[in-house]
Amino acid sequence: GKNGNAAAMKLVGNLIVALEMEALAEGLVLAQKAGLNLNTVMEVVKVADFRSPLLVSNGQNILKRDFSPSFALKLMLKDARLIEKFGESVQSPIPALRVAEKNLASAVALGFRTENASALIKALVLMWVVTVAATATLIFGCERSAKKASSQLPLIPETDPLAQPKSLQQVGAPVAMTRAAIPADNQQTPEKISLGQKLFFDRRLSVNGTVSCSTCHDPALAFTDRKPTSVGVQGRVGQRNAPTVLNALYNKTQFWDGRVNTLEEQAALPIVNSVEMGHPNLDAAVAQIATVEEYQQAFRVVF
Repeated sequence: GKNGNAAAMKLVGNLIVALEMEALAEGLVLAQKAGLNLNTVMEVVKVADFRSPLLVSNGQNILKRDFSPSFALKLMLKDARLIEKFGESVQSPIPALRVAEKNLASAVALGFRTENASALIKALVLMWVVTVAATATLIFGCERSAKKASSQLPLIPETDPLAQPKSLQQVGAPVAMTRAAIPADNQQTPEKISLGQKLFFDRRLSVNGTVSCSTCHDPALAFTDRKPTSVGVQGRVGQRNAPTVLNALYNKTQFWDGRVNTLEEQAALPIVNSVEMGHPNLDAAVAQIATVEEYQQAFRVVF
């Protein structure tokens, strides 16, 4: 063909690969959240009409926790950026690539740059659970218990790296962005993260059981609600829209107006806001959650 066709074909092929990897990651996370057996999911993928060698091999490696690089994340991110520029040059819309590119960049920032591109799945979950964990560990302050119970970790993701998150300085971020506000006396653990995730999605955290943290910070909407102003309990409309909580760990201040500095301070305020979750005070929220047997056990394990 004419000059440039080979280069264009390479970019088209790389686009398809990037989107398949994004789809695989999202699909496995969705399957896990839906309670499906991931080994069974992969058996179906092997014989389904949408099967492909790429999906099968990478899916099987993900289940084995094998992220040894055949094509590193950093290289896929580089290709994604080249594809985006090429698309602009020929005026071709590629909106799905922008989603994949954002998640690839997050995976690189989280320290997975040299792992296989399939490690993208880690970023889909790990990039937000630190903020979620703060909800559990900071809203309900209680005395730590010496008793620590073992718990079964979800197959996806591996939560261990969250206990000691990489400094952004280690992954080439500007010095000003390296402030990770994790209290020295309240380090992350897989158990805390699991509890935080449950609380984040639980509407029982609100006064009438209709609003959760995820109502205004929906993971499917980049942890926002895509509304000009957010809606809380009893349909009450707030004065601002919900900012994303993605990477809020690295914010120097919290909320749009920066009225608090830490996630510890931030986590309590929506619960006692009359528009958002509606509790008159934190004691009322604690009393409501304390009636749930599952949480009684979970808090004993964590604290």
